[in-house]
Amino acid sequence: MKKELRKLKIIPNECVYAVHFKQFVEACTNEFQKPWFEPCGMGSKDSKTPYPSTKFNNKLMVDYAIAHEITVVYILMYEYAHLGQTCDRSPSKITNEHEEEHKEHLENARHFLYSAGRKKAAQNAIESVLAKIYMQLKTETGQKYIDRRAKEIGYKLLDTEDEDVFGLADYYSKYHFKKFRSVASIIVSAFIFGTPRNRYCILMGDFKCGKTSFANGFLKFF
Repeated sequence: MKKELRKLKIIPNECVYAVHFKQFVEACTNEFQKPWFEPCGMGSKDSKTPYPSTKFNNKLMVDYAIAHEITVVYILMYEYAHLGQTCDRSPSKITNEHEEEHKEHLENARHFLYSAGRKKAAQNAIESVLAKIYMQLKTETGQKYIDRRAKEIGYKLLDTEDEDVFGLADYYSKYHFKKFRSVASIIVSAFIFGTPRNRYCILMGDFKCGKTSFANGFLKFF
């Protein structure tokens, strides 16, 4: 049923809410024999206080950015705007977590779509993500960081990939890459046993000075 709803560009959660709301309206109409709601109203026009759902909740966006550790403004703007629209991703990429995020952030993401300060809101959320990462690097040991990230990545892969992928990865690492174990152990050891305040391992430098970008370019060269 979810596939058919996606073909019609309808979010499954919206369909469920619409059905329950229609049943509720019919029950009230049959009981009281008259309409009791304003179909197009968002609140009283005479009210000086705005309708609660018309306000954009910055904390929800910050929580989303921190949960996914998004550090690029434009990526966050795109991903959060996506939550306020019909999901156009392939069924294989729509996880249970992603559907729950659509449900949780639907209204707030729609307000974000029509907000004039989208970039500013995204930038503020990114600063919160960087602050969390910075404090983790300062206080978390290398071993704890590796364990935490391994669990997070493992759970995400299990939600989207088949378990055979892990078996293939282990097979290739043991039999097809002769130097994989020795090289990987050196890199991981250098990272794990570094002290929290000086855990730059191979590349030395200040926070956000370009160590990761240089390392990625170096690895892609080989």
